[in-house]
Amino acid sequence: MNRRMLYHAVFATLVSLASLAKAQEPAVETNPAEPPKATPAALEEQYQQLEERYQQLAEQLKQEIPKRDLKVQVVEAQKTRLLRVDPKLLENKFVAQFELRLSETAAERRQGFAFPDRTAALAMQKLQDTIGVQLKSLVQQCPAEHRPNQRMIDFLTSDDCDRDVRYSAMSRGPNQFNLSFQVFAPTAEEAEQRARAIIQLYDAGFCRPLQQSLLGEGQKFLEQIRSQNAELGQLAAAIRAEDEKLAKPSEISEDILSQLKAQKVMVAIELAGLNARVKACDAMLVDPKKLEITALQSISDLKVKAEIERVGIKEKLDQINIFISEGDLRATSFSRRQELGNKRDELQRPIRLNQGGATRYAALVTLYGLFQIPENQITVGPIEWTQE
Repeated sequence: MNRRMLYHAVFATLVSLASLAKAQEPAVETNPAEPPKATPAALEEQYQQLEERYQQLAEQLKQEIPKRDLKVQVVEAQKTRLLRVDPKLLENKFVAQFELRLSETAAERRQGFAFPDRTAALAMQKLQDTIGVQLKSLVQQCPAEHRPNQRMIDFLTSDDCDRDVRYSAMSRGPNQFNLSFQVFAPTAEEAEQRARAIIQLYDAGFCRPLQQSLLGEGQKFLEQIRSQNAELGQLAAAIRAEDEKLAKPSEISEDILSQLKAQKVMVAIELAGLNARVKACDAMLVDPKKLEITALQSISDLKVKAEIERVGIKEKLDQINIFISEGDLRATSFSRRQELGNKRDELQRPIRLNQGGATRYAALVTLYGLFQIPENQITVGPIEWTQE
């Protein structure tokens, strides 16, 4: 299982990474619908824009994860339902609450990206899995230098975390997904530290690694486009060469070429007749002593006349052949020009599809940026445990 599948499944279920990776992967595939046609110049412009965008995204992901300037608001006592009688749970006197939101922006909607509808459904199906499963997975994916301190890691990967952290997932339509957290602790300071540690894990252990993985997947589309553009360039050069040939003036149209080929047959027949006449004359002149003077003279005159005519006919046939060759070359160039144009048009479709894939992955990189926290705020307050 590759990293992209793993990270994508983390968000899809926010719990069991491996079990949903394959199910979630199609959500980011390119749209199979036929993309709108574009000219080669437009495709090249779009490709250059994608290259620039990916360079910008790559530079952004090389930078440090932005530090959150979270505000802590102290609130009045919170009535909190006691789901089970647990002395250790009752030791917690404070609760920190916050919400993580992932939502598609208007810009991403304009780019044609749609937040996958089934993401929330898959997540809701897996809510029976514990928060501990999620956080342990996020710790594994988080680079060591970006992890919370070891004391927080020990807590977040312990059984105590399932007891002291509550969360709920909610879909607010196809373009938004929210996670709400309640983090319990014996002191207000500890509750705040635990909340900050959880947010840090989602930032550094989920969002940033997933962005990097998605960027790599999008770059694969760009690599395919580069290869296809090189082939497209070769086709364009071949098309220009054929266009240059066809641009040269010529009077040998398709109709004239057909007439020349018909005329060639007639001239060839006439030339064959003259050759036969010369051959017959030569045969009769083999033994001139047997011929009378007048017959010999007539045969000689006939041969000379046939030879003169044969020279003219042969010249005529040679010229016809030259014209036919010129016409055939133009017809071949025209046919090849059409063939190359068809290949170019056929190649443009996978290029458009790959550009659509690269565009969607770029939108995903943006979408899976840091989760939004409403008002950039964590609330902390005392707990009033209740059984209702």
